[in-house]
Amino acid sequence: MSSTVAAAIAQARRDKLVSRHKAGLSSDELADIRQAFELFDSDGSGGIDAQEMRVAMWALGYTVTKEQVEKMVAGMDKDGGGSIEYGEFLSLMVKQASTRSSEEDLQGVFATMLSLGPASTPGSSRTAPCPALTLAHLKAVCQEMREEVSEQDLQAMLELADLDGSGDVDVDEFCTLLMKTGVYSSNC
Repeated sequence: MSSTVAAAIAQARRDKLVSRHKAGLSSDELADIRQAFELFDSDGSGGIDAQEMRVAMWALGYTVTKEQVEKMVAGMDKDGGGSIEYGEFLSLMVKQASTRSSEEDLQGVFATMLSLGPASTPGSSRTAPCPALTLAHLKAVCQEMREEVSEQDLQAMLELADLDGSGDVDVDEFCTLLMKTGVYSSNC
């Protein structure tokens, strides 16, 4: 088999592997992953080793230990060369994204809701400073979303989620409520 044909077959296999993993990732996320892979493939070999992998994952926002990365690379290194190719890297990133998205999504939503309301939480019984959602935050969220919800209904929502009776909802209570309702199944 000529080297051109072999290269075309290898590229088709890589394209097939990449297309299988695209589901669920935005084009921006795919571009970030591709850019990280190319950036950390310092020798341009088409593969990255464990050290390069750890730096790439860190750049994408994943916190992993050296041992975790070495284990990942060893598990994915099909040819035993000590590095992984882009398709394998993409597969790993998809797996990592699925394990962290629930927690990060919830925390991101919580932070966004906090940013829409007042900077402090008047009337809260919390003694330590703790960012928490209040009735004012819920009103601001509804206003931002152009939703008309009565103050009575908002207060009822707040009381439902306020597990410790503090008068506001912290991130743990927020996550607990959303997990109870089945919106998310991962722990915060």
